[in-house]
Amino acid sequence: MDILRQFVVQIDPDEQTIAFLDKTSVPTEQWGKEVQLGLSDAQIPSVMVRVNDLKPIPFLIDLGDGSTGSIGYADYKTLVAADTNAVTVVGYRWSAGLANSAKAVSFRVNSLSVECFEHSKLVFSVGVQSRLGLDYFMRYTTTFDFPNAKLYLAPGNKFHDYDYSDFDGMVIFANLIDNKGYLIGVFDQSVAAQVGIRNRDLLLDVDGRVASELEAISLARYLKSTTDRDISITVERQGQRLQFTLPRGRRIGRINDEEK
Repeated sequence: MDILRQFVVQIDPDEQTIAFLDKTSVPTEQWGKEVQLGLSDAQIPSVMVRVNDLKPIPFLIDLGDGSTGSIGYADYKTLVAADTNAVTVVGYRWSAGLANSAKAVSFRVNSLSVECFEHSKLVFSVGVQSRLGLDYFMRYTTTFDFPNAKLYLAPGNKFHDYDYSDFDGMVIFANLIDNKGYLIGVFDQSVAAQVGIRNRDLLLDVDGRVASELEAISLARYLKSTTDRDISITVERQGQRLQFTLPRGRRIGRINDEEK
């Protein structure tokens, strides 16, 4: 992070580029809307976010989180206390660790805005802190002007995309286990659960893509972006290799029969 503070970093998911600009770079119209960038006590960048009609609260920026993000326990309680219809629960995510598992609610918020940019029905999970993850910023060309503590957002091709974060109900955790695969967390009653994938299965292969040769976020994005055909999943469970098919188009078992 100390090195990054010397640069202006621009991420354009539509062009699939990351550019490091000189700290003297002058903002252009293409950079988009200026947003104040804050820093947490741990020197993690943050922005002020309004969820529904509550006053804005700081969300950490976590580009290492492949999801849309999380809302901290305290903020989630405030949100629900203000309006029992503030969120729509879509499932429960199992956070699979090496020693134990934890169950966390996953939900859609009615609205979420950063400055003038508003989205509806985004999927978040309850977490320790409120964070915006990579999937949120994939909706924009994002320019981090670290030297001047500014953030610039320009809507991209995916700005209006519906959030299918809960599409399969499967979460891939980032640490490679035994150089073989990644632990999986599974939503109750989800597509993944219905086809037989279980919490803490070890993901070995996705459509012939060997998990140990790829980053977890690459596999997660492939799962999310492939919507026109079924996907083959290979896992290891108690020493056995098992193969499953995740349906596409047919969309079986979506929680609460939720539709776009």
